[in-house]
Amino acid sequence: MNASAKPILVIGGGIAGITAAVDAAEVGYRVILVEKEAYLGGRVLRSFRRVIVPELNMGQLAMLVRARFLVDARPFNKVQGLPFTSQELSDRILEAVEEVSR
Repeated sequence: MNASAKPILVIGGGIAGITAAVDAAEVGYRVILVEKEAYLGGRVLRSFRRVIVPELNMGQLAMLVRARFLVDARPFNKVQGLPFTSQELSDRILEAVEEVSR
């Protein structure tokens, strides 16, 4: 990284802004990301009726997402220390779709 180079300013902490900031940082630029809200992510989470949060713990992230973003975040927990299989995730997504459809 060139320490004398001016940093790149990214305005907007939505998905596009976060992606641009990460991409620039990964190739060595200093990046400043500015967001008007107190959180990153923009409107993405609020665009969905239900958010499934796969976690390899007791559901702390789902609780945080629910409280912070006021969305219906449903935890999908696994405390066995093994990664989720694609089939487990697919099954949980289908269950969530069925719940919303009722």
